[in-house]
Amino acid sequence: MFQNNKMNLILSIAAAVIIWAYVITAVNPVDDRVIGNVPVELINLDALADDGLTVSPTQTYTVDVAVRGQRSELSKLNSSDFSVTANLKGFSKGTHSVDVLVAESEKFTITEVRPKRIDIVVEDLVTALKPIRLSYSGKFPENTEPGFLSLSPQEIEIAGTREQVDSVSFIEAKVDVADLREEERTLTVNAVPVKNNGEAVYNLRLSQTTIDVTAALCTVKEVPLVVNLVGEPPEGIEVTKKDIPETIFIRGSAGVLSGIKEIVANDINIGSLRETAIITPILNLPSFVELANVSRNPVVTIEVEGVVAKNLSYGADEIEIVGPVSGYAAHLSSAEITVTVFGSKDQIEAFEKKDLSLYIELREDDYAETSVSAEIKFKYEKPLKRAESNPSRAQVVIEGSEEEDDSSGANGTSGAIDAGTNAGETEATNAGSRTGVRR
Repeated sequence: MFQNNKMNLILSIAAAVIIWAYVITAVNPVDDRVIGNVPVELINLDALADDGLTVSPTQTYTVDVAVRGQRSELSKLNSSDFSVTANLKGFSKGTHSVDVLVAESEKFTITEVRPKRIDIVVEDLVTALKPIRLSYSGKFPENTEPGFLSLSPQEIEIAGTREQVDSVSFIEAKVDVADLREEERTLTVNAVPVKNNGEAVYNLRLSQTTIDVTAALCTVKEVPLVVNLVGEPPEGIEVTKKDIPETIFIRGSAGVLSGIKEIVANDINIGSLRETAIITPILNLPSFVELANVSRNPVVTIEVEGVVAKNLSYGADEIEIVGPVSGYAAHLSSAEITVTVFGSKDQIEAFEKKDLSLYIELREDDYAETSVSAEIKFKYEKPLKRAESNPSRAQVVIEGSEEEDDSSGANGTSGAIDAGTNAGETEATNAGSRTGVRR
C-alpha cells in the first residue's frame, strides 16, 4: 500500500513538470513586465565639450521601462539589458528637457518609458592643470625609502564643471612598495584626481589617465656633516650663535653608501654678514647618492648682532694694583687710560663709567724689578660684550719700602679685589694678597 502511494506521488510530480515545461516551451504565453531603475546614458558629451560645455556628473538619471514579450524571455531581463540614451548634441548652457530613447529588441517590445523626458542642466566646461603627488601602498623595509624619483608627466589637465575642478587638490599616483627594487625601474600607475582629504573625484575628463613613475628602493644612512665657516664679520658685527647640523641622512644603494664616511659642504663665507642668516649649504654628494627625506632641507643658521662702542677715560689713580707687595710700594707711571667698551645698543646705553673697574695684578717675581709692564684688566658689573684699553698695558714703578704699610691690617690684604667675581673676566686674582698703592 505504501509503495503504491509513493509511486503515485512520483508520477504526479513528473506530470506537473511535463505540463509546466510544455506551457513554457510550447505554449510560452505573452506577458507584460516593468523593469525599474534603468540607467540613462548621456551621449554626445564630446560635442558639448567642443562648445565649452559639460554636464555635472552628480546628475544621474534612471527610467522605468515597460515591456511585452514571451514569459520565458521576460523572466531573464534586468536593467543592464536595455540601452537607454539622451542625446545632448546642440544644447546650450542652461536647463533642458531631453527625450529618452530606448533601443528596440527582437526579444520583446517596448510599451512605455517613464518618464519620457528628463531635465538636464548644462554648465560651463572648466579646465585646470593639477600637480601629481606620489603615494605608496604597503610598508617600506626598515631604513629604506624611495629615491631617484621622476614623474612623467609632472601635471595633468582635468576638465569638468567648476565645482568638480575646484574640488580637486592634486592627481594621486599610487605606487605599490612591493614593486620597487634597489635598481631604478619605471612603473605605470593610474592617475586619480583627489580632494584635499584624499577622497577620489570621478567623472572628470583627464588629459592623461596614467603616469610613469621612475623610482628605486634606497637604503638610508646617517653620516657626519662637515661645514666650515670662513672670514670675519664686518666691523661692528659679532656672531652670537652658530647652529650647524652635525650629521645628515643620505640615501642610495647599500653598496654605494658603505664607502661614505662623511659629507663635506662648501665653505660658508661670513665676511659680509650683517644680519642673522639662514643659509642652505652646498653639499658635495657622491654620484648615485641623494639626501634622505628627513634631511631634505638642511640649513645653517648664523645669528649676528650689531656691536656698539663707547670710550671711557680713567686716570692712574682710578686703576687698582693688586698682588703681593709686602715691603714694597707700587704706582703707575701712566697719566690716563682710554677704555673702549663693546656691546649691543641697549647694553652700551645703560653702561656708565662706574660700572667698570680697572686693575693690574702683580706677581711676586715682578718685585725683583724697579719697573714692570703689566696688563690692564677689567671687572664690570653690567652685561657687556668686551672691553679694550689703550694702551693695553701700563708701566708700574716698584719702590722698596723700609717698613710695611700699617694700613694693610693684620692679615695684609688692603685694597685686594677678587677678579674671579667678574663674569666677564676669566683670570682670577689672589684675594688673599697684600696690596700697596701709592697715590
